[in-house]
Amino acid sequence: MELADIVSWNIWQMDGLKFVVPMSCKPKVTKETLLDGTVETHIEECLGCSKKGNRQHSGTYCKVMDWNTGEPVEFRSIAENGGGHG
Repeated sequence: MELADIVSWNIWQMDGLKFVVPMSCKPKVTKETLLDGTVETHIEECLGCSKKGNRQHSGTYCKVMDWNTGEPVEFRSIAENGGGHG
């Protein structure tokens, strides 16, 4: 089980530009009922996908295990800090 845990934290699939699980960014859909009873649907695209270079994706950010601390960390925090932790 310990080996399976280590392997599972070292093999993953990630969108390397967004640091999220591939195809996990989805538009946010909200519905609002107006006073006259009609329903308006609002669709907000993923902020990170709609603006080039933006890191505010609605998708699931990938995590990796920090074996020094024994705690999972978001991969983007490592990548954005030049490989350091934090």
